[in-house]
Amino acid sequence: MTLTRDDAALALREIAAAGTHSRQLLNYTKASPHLLLWGALWLAVGVMTELTPGNAGWTWLVVDAIGFSASLYFIVRDARSAAGSGAASSGAATPAASGLRYGGLVAVAIGFFVAVSMVFGPTSGAQFMSLAALMVSAVYIGVGLWVGARYAILGVVLGVLTLIGFFILPAHAISFISAAGGITLLLGGFWMRSA
Repeated sequence: MTLTRDDAALALREIAAAGTHSRQLLNYTKASPHLLLWGALWLAVGVMTELTPGNAGWTWLVVDAIGFSASLYFIVRDARSAAGSGAASSGAATPAASGLRYGGLVAVAIGFFVAVSMVFGPTSGAQFMSLAALMVSAVYIGVGLWVGARYAILGVVLGVLTLIGFFILPAHAISFISAAGGITLLLGGFWMRSA
């Protein structure tokens, strides 16, 4: 049996599609610990904020520092693992580069959040919580456009639940958004892991 030019082209397209799908599944698997971590932290900080609303700012600051540090650990660990497997020579980022990119992304997100807060001046905890949740939602939707639909779906669900909490349940918006955000991220983490 001889291989025609069309057969070869089809085989190459199928190989490329399989490679793309494989990278997407690997990306989902790598995202899972981050989503599980942030889902648990979001739920925990929501409970702490509900119990001690006067300490909400400090609570969020401490929990965010824990979350960002743990996420940085996951990123550097994955980069080291890729470097050890030889994937670094194929274009994967080094642990230092991965850490710097993550740190830069965190700095941009915090800067954006602070700038928007200064310009639009949220005056309540529910507004701050909604702004943060909608920013996370937008990031997941944007990532989903490049990396995989599961991110976009997660972002849409988070955004819709945030708007429901803010507009339909204003008296309980902080609690609702904390619970909905945490549960959405936890379920998203399990969903990504099962990919």
